[in-house]
Amino acid sequence: MLRPFLPDKIKQRVHMHGFNYHDSLTDFFPPALLPPEYGGEGGGLEGACQEWTNRLLRSERLLEQIAAHRTGDVAIGNQITGEEQEEHQEEEVKEEEEQEDEH
Repeated sequence: MLRPFLPDKIKQRVHMHGFNYHDSLTDFFPPALLPPEYGGEGGGLEGACQEWTNRLLRSERLLEQIAAHRTGDVAIGNQITGEEQEEHQEEEVKEEEEQEDEH
């Protein structure tokens, strides 16, 4: 419906997949990257959703800063460094694994 109004450059970049998306998606993405729900061999959607949920929860402090600022801008100095974030994520993964082992 929108395609006729798009510039040619965008038309070349945007691909619509209809009811036969299982076949057409693999023309653009290797099956190893697609979840089984979309005809691929990669990780499932539930796991991906959980991973992103965990990532958002780990970013709670930053999200609160963004929400509190009227323009959504936050000072870089208030964020934890990439190294600190990696350490924090590793600690959380260990805690999750320990909790799973307990059950």
